Amino acid sequence: MQLNFYYMPKNIAIWSLTLSILLLMGCSQEELSDNPNNRDKKRILEVYASKYLSDENHKLYYKSEKKEHISGLFDFPLTKEDLKLPKIAVLPGTDVQPADTLFTHKEIEEWGKQLSTYKQRNWSQASFPDFVSFINDKEIPEYLKKHSASPPKKESLYIHYITPPLLHNDKSALIYARDTKGAGSTRINYIYFKKINSEWKLIKKVRFRSMY
Repeated sequence: MQLNFYYMPKNIAIWSLTLSILLLMGCSQEELSDNPNNRDKKRILEVYASKYLSDENHKLYYKSEKKEHISGLFDFPLTKEDLKLPKIAVLPGTDVQPADTLFTHKEIEEWGKQLSTYKQRNWSQASFPDFVSFINDKEIPEYLKKHSASPPKKESLYIHYITPPLLHNDKSALIYARDTKGAGSTRINYIYFKKINSEWKLIKKVRFRSMY
């Protein structure tokens, strides 16, 4: 909608322009409004945060993961091979083979569609529990960009980069998650959630790749 400020009183024109800017800013944030899908996503993020972000030395990057990081790992459309279980994720003595996957064809197809159109967004505090602490580029310590080890007597700082939950039929979900404690120590995982008795549960965290 175009606003014709020429015919508006000055104070109304300024108010309208300010409102338009605020609306545009709101569109760039990943704040989960109160509809069924977003309630599910918010609950999944709460489960993730309770498991991985409750310690003070674990910070969430203020934006969701970059698209290029994801595109560099997967070919689209996704296949079972893209999300296969590595050998370390297979329990000894079971009949699960390394090429097997936890997921159905429909799940993989749906998540592939969502990832192929994925765009990085700013996180909103309202999407997470209050204890979650965010970090931006200026706040990342310089040593963390150069070394995997923290300075003496300083606790390691972990930074988490994640996607919003990728939902399938409001019954299962996937989160891509990358965490690092320095330039030489990065782990990439995908985390599988299922809704069981109306509650979202973390089913499995699978290591996709480690970089040292």
